[in-house]
Amino acid sequence: MSIVPTPDPLPLESSPLPSYLDAPDEPFQLKLFTRDGDADPDPQPPPRHQPTRRPTLNWTLGELWRNHICDQRKARRQAERNLKQLEESMCYWTRFTDDPPLRYIDTVTMTDFVNGLWTLAGRKRGSTVKATTVHKHCRTVQSIYDRCGPMHRRTNPQGLGLLADVPLIVRPDLPENVVDKNFTLDEIGSILRSCPQIEAKLPTAAPFSGWWHNVILFDYNTGLRSAVLLQIRFSWLKRTDQGLWLHVPVGTPHIKVHPGRPFFLNRWADAVVEDQRRRVPSGEDLIFPHPYGESWIYEAMRRLLVLSEIPSEKAEDNKFHGLRKALGTELAKINHVAEKMALGHRDRDIDINYYINRSVMVEALQKLPQPV
Repeated sequence: MSIVPTPDPLPLESSPLPSYLDAPDEPFQLKLFTRDGDADPDPQPPPRHQPTRRPTLNWTLGELWRNHICDQRKARRQAERNLKQLEESMCYWTRFTDDPPLRYIDTVTMTDFVNGLWTLAGRKRGSTVKATTVHKHCRTVQSIYDRCGPMHRRTNPQGLGLLADVPLIVRPDLPENVVDKNFTLDEIGSILRSCPQIEAKLPTAAPFSGWWHNVILFDYNTGLRSAVLLQIRFSWLKRTDQGLWLHVPVGTPHIKVHPGRPFFLNRWADAVVEDQRRRVPSGEDLIFPHPYGESWIYEAMRRLLVLSEIPSEKAEDNKFHGLRKALGTELAKINHVAEKMALGHRDRDIDINYYINRSVMVEALQKLPQPV
C-alpha cells in the first residue's frame, strides 16, 4: 500500500480570492438581470399583499359598513338590490345619529335613530311611515352592529369581538300579518282572459300578441320575481330526464335567491317556453323580450288588473308578486316541502307569514279526521 503525499497548502497571500473581496470597502450591491442579459437599473421588490385595516372602536358604524362589511357582501355576490337596502338604512342611521364612534353608541343613540325613523314620510303622498318600514331599518342596522360583538360559531360566526355585549335596538311591534289578499285561481283565470284586451287597448303594453298571457301563466307556474322574469334567456335552459330546468347564472342582477339555483319548469311553463320560441324574433335570446322599462311593465300590469276586475285592495298590494304568493298557497296544499323548495326562502317563517294563504289551514282543519 502506497501513501500519496498531500501537497503543502498555498500561502494565504497567493490563494485565489473571490473578486467581491478585493474591495471590502465598497458596499455590496445586488444586480438583477433581464432576460436579455442587461442589468435592471432600478430593481423593485415584488408587490406584497396589503392586509385590510382591522376595525376598532374608534370606527363609526358607517365606516364599519363601507370599509369592511360591504366589501365582504359584494365578494359573496349578494344581490345589488339587497345592498341598496342596506345602504339606505345606513344613510338613515347617519342622518339621525350623526354616526358616532362605536365606543360611544348607547341607548340614547338607539332612541334617536328609532325616533328619527318615525318622522319619515310614507310611500303615498301625505301618508306616514309604516311600522314595518321602521322595523326593517332597525333590523338592518342591528345586523351590522351585531358584527361588533364576540364571535360565536353559530349565532355570530363573523363577530369582530370589539364589544363584549351589543345593545339592542328596540324595534316596534309588528301587527300580525294575515295572508288573505293573494290571487285565487279564479282571479288568475280572469287575468289570463283579459290579456288580449290590454294588448288591444294599449298597443305599447306588449311587443307582440300573446306576450302578456304567456308572462302571467309562466310566472304563476314558476314563482319567479318580476326582475328576474324579464331577464331569463333560452340559453339558460337545460333539459334533463326530469324535465326542463332554468339555471340563473351567478352575477345576474336583481336576483335575491341563492346564485346559480335552478328552477324547475313544469309542463305548463315548458309549453310557454316553446310557444315563445315561435313568437320571438329570430336570434333573440330573451324569453320575454320587451322594448320598454320595468316601470312601464308594472303600469301595464296595473291596468291589466283593472280590466280583470280584481278587487282594489288586492290589486294595490299584489302585482307579479301576487302570482308568486298564489303558487306558494297552491303548492302548500299539495306538499309543503315542495313549496319551500320552489320559493327558495331561507327563513322558515317567511312563507307562513307572507305567502301562504290561511285558507290552507282552514281547509286542512275541515278535513281533520275525528274519533269515533
